[in-house]
Amino acid sequence: MCISSSRLNMVLFIKVVLKFLTYYSLALIFVVLSAICIDSFYVFKDYEHYYAGNQVSLNRGVLSFNRFNNNKENNKYDSFIFGSSRSIAFKCSEWEKYLAAEHSSYHFDSLGEGIYGISIKIKYLDSIGQRIRNAIIIIDQDVLSITNNRDGHLFIAHPSISNESKLEYYYTFIKAQLNIKFIIAQIDYAGFKKYRPYMSNLFSNVSEPFIEDPITNDLWYGEDKMIRDDSTRYYDRLIQAGVFYDDRPQNDKHIYDIEDEWLLLSNIKDIFTSHHTQYKIIISPLYNQIALHEKQVKMLEAIFGAENIYNYSGVNEYTNNYGNYYEQSHFRTHVANQIFEDIYQTKIGEQEYPKVAPYVQF
Repeated sequence: MCISSSRLNMVLFIKVVLKFLTYYSLALIFVVLSAICIDSFYVFKDYEHYYAGNQVSLNRGVLSFNRFNNNKENNKYDSFIFGSSRSIAFKCSEWEKYLAAEHSSYHFDSLGEGIYGISIKIKYLDSIGQRIRNAIIIIDQDVLSITNNRDGHLFIAHPSISNESKLEYYYTFIKAQLNIKFIIAQIDYAGFKKYRPYMSNLFSNVSEPFIEDPITNDLWYGEDKMIRDDSTRYYDRLIQAGVFYDDRPQNDKHIYDIEDEWLLLSNIKDIFTSHHTQYKIIISPLYNQIALHEKQVKMLEAIFGAENIYNYSGVNEYTNNYGNYYEQSHFRTHVANQIFEDIYQTKIGEQEYPKVAPYVQF
């Protein structure tokens, strides 16, 4: 029986397509496996150190979770610092000076953390039976405004905490690692060891390496050494670049709907109450000198008790001096150390806390 020319062409076409798909699939599998093995963002394997010799911007929240998960059995953590990258100024090593000797602390922060991220971390700790004897939450307007999970490889939460798709989680990092801009930046940086503007959010723009504590997850920025070596040069460069400025707004005229914030904060307070947690809520001293909105301050006081709220926002001795900052967004460790001294007069003891206040309008 003769096969028609059109049918033969169709058979040949299907064979070519299948052959192409086979090669394409194998190539794709090879590329994906290579990305997993290289693991530029340190998410597919366990590490003791994340910053030694590494300039790639990492998902600090995932790093914090993995380090906690790997160390929790040996270190018996019961005291936690929560917050965004601004909380990094607060060191567990300094905090433990004010804690009783039996307590072990951990810094559970995330890059660009919001109150949603803090709440699901605390919920996760509660769900696994982790003791939370002491807690510090570092808050500012940005933290309170983020009330859902964030996207992107620098911000996505670990699925064990978020309860969201593991497939989506790993796909996020593979996609970021195979991004042509990131690949070019890796080759460029490996060859010339020079940060360029297009590398923003891909590589750290600091000549000195970060220093990390693999037990407490404390982190010391490379800028600390730069300031110690030549503070005049460090700050003159930033002033000339317009990073620090005198005309600061100092007032926030936005009207906030705080219902989502209230629910997340109340969930945190419920867990703290069940653990008899001794906590302090610190409102950051930001360089912009904008005071946290009165409505939000009252909300925090109603939920956590005014005696547990320490408000360093607005105009004060810290925000008046640019030497207290690495740049316009992050305050330095000596500021956090002074805040510790301000808020702790004695070692922490036991105390009772009232139940969460009902939601009210301000």
